[in-house]
Amino acid sequence: MVTSICDRLVSVEEECDALATSETKASEYLAELDSLRAKHSALECQIKSQIENDSGLAESLEKTKSSLNRADDKIRQLTKDKELLKSMAESTKGSMNELQAEKRRQVSTHVREFNAKIADGMTEFYFENRCSI
Repeated sequence: MVTSICDRLVSVEEECDALATSETKASEYLAELDSLRAKHSALECQIKSQIENDSGLAESLEKTKSSLNRADDKIRQLTKDKELLKSMAESTKGSMNELQAEKRRQVSTHVREFNAKIADGMTEFYFENRCSI
């Protein structure tokens, strides 16, 4: 009977040691669980921040694309305007040359007419003065 009690005592002590070891491991697991929850929470915050950042970048990208499209449209319009102005300049240059030629022709005609009038006037003057001499 004493040996039975002693055996039982040894058995209870072993169970007690096993329970103490299990309690220690359970405490360690709970501490690790708390640590993992904190890490999980921190990672969720990082994910949320990255999603917000991604959303902002996507919006910025859309604005940039829109701005680029407007700039491309403006470049096309300016290129058309440049070609139109170039065409107008060439046309104006041709018109200017025509106007200068017409001006020279008119001046030449006017000078000839003026010279003819002077010649007529000198002839008339000559005949008038010759007769009075």
